[in-house]
Amino acid sequence: MKRNFRQQWLKGVAGQGRMAKGLIALVLIGVLFQSFMVVDASSFTSEEDVSFRGGETFTDDTDIVVTSNGIRKITSATASIGDKDPGVEATHLLPQINNALVSNHYAYMIEVKEATVDSWAVGDRFEVELYGGGSMGVDLLATLYVQQAVANHDAIEGVTVGVDVGSSSWIPDFFNVIVTRQ
Repeated sequence: MKRNFRQQWLKGVAGQGRMAKGLIALVLIGVLFQSFMVVDASSFTSEEDVSFRGGETFTDDTDIVVTSNGIRKITSATASIGDKDPGVEATHLLPQINNALVSNHYAYMIEVKEATVDSWAVGDRFEVELYGGGSMGVDLLATLYVQQAVANHDAIEGVTVGVDVGSSSWIPDFFNVIVTRQ
């Protein structure tokens, strides 16, 4: 009887080892999958999984700072601003660029700014892509453009970005922002 119990116990421990190995393999696959989502970050700044609850920031281009300003309800419709290249001029007043904003929809708000005074050179152009996602997948919500045609040597310049999420009753679970220097 003792031998049978010992064999069953050893068999159970071995099974747990296989389960642990399987769990470790799944975790490694998850980490590998997550890294594929960040590896393609050759020259951009993004806030990964940013939501109104906060999030993690990944920065590859140290001249660009992206700050989340949360979710807002749109009170009046606004036409697209900055949806054509070369885009809106970045200033210290942070002019707004946005996709078409529909009244009563939710909008995700961010700021895209130079990290320090004069980190953006005259002639720099940037593409801002904002994605929203959840359990049903990830969608591109907007592609907008900003430029630095004239530099203000006394202030940090940038833009405020407002992106309609396409709904008055649903907010994506997370947002991805990719800013690419062109």
